Amino acid sequence: VPEGVHATVVAINFLNPLAYLGTVSDKGVQSLLPVALNARIGLAWLLAILTTSLAIYLWQRREV
Repeated sequence: VPEGVHATVVAINFLNPLAYLGTVSDKGVQSLLPVALNARIGLAWLLAILTTSLAIYLWQRREV
């Protein structure tokens, strides 16, 4: 994969809520952010709440 595509995918992966929980590889469980599991779970919930709130707001504006 070209370097530019790889950098783009890594940047987009910050919006992936499952990336905060962790991935399993041959090196064990790894995470996008080097923080505790509870903090990663909190970040995933925060991202879900923010994006859901944004979707509701945009939908309400569209219906008016």
